[in-house]
Amino acid sequence: MHEYTELEKSTMVPVFDKLVADGLVLAYGLDTEDFHTGKIGRASFHFITADADTLDKVDQVLDEAFGKMPGTGLAFRSLVSPDSHSDFLCRVPTMTNK
Repeated sequence: MHEYTELEKSTMVPVFDKLVADGLVLAYGLDTEDFHTGKIGRASFHFITADADTLDKVDQVLDEAFGKMPGTGLAFRSLVSPDSHSDFLCRVPTMTNK
């Protein structure tokens, strides 16, 4: 898990920090399974944009950023085992917006 988190910090976080600073992304985060000591089976990186047009802009930035980092996808995939046993704990808060 530590290796995956470090890879996230060195690749994804700088890109998303800039997207937040530029106002394109409102928030982002990482969900992982922290209960197992082997390879993690599930990891999801999520982010929030204001609308679909902004999502398209973020997708372009991500394509450009990760196009400059060949091998990053392989590095992430080497640290997870998607066919492994999976447990998760989910907290669903309720929010009302006026």
